[in-house]
Amino acid sequence: ASADSGKAEAAPAPKPKRGGNTPNTDAIPDDNAPIEYSDANPKKGGSSSFDRYEAYKKGRTIKEAMELGAAKGDIQYDWKRGYFKRK
Repeated sequence: ASADSGKAEAAPAPKPKRGGNTPNTDAIPDDNAPIEYSDANPKKGGSSSFDRYEAYKKGRTIKEAMELGAAKGDIQYDWKRGYFKRK
């Protein structure tokens, strides 16, 4: 007897990116919506983006993160890669 039951296997879940973060496919939260950044910095050490992340990861909203030095491109990049999430 074969171990194959004839049922199709479910597609695997998306693999988490660097730091164990799951990519986001939904819309970026509003500027004042509560968010939480990953404490582990996923950016390349010694880069300006690494330094910015260290400063803005303390933000609890997108507005706060931008006040702490995040650029709009940082927000889009980080959201797409799952570096922060809705709280």
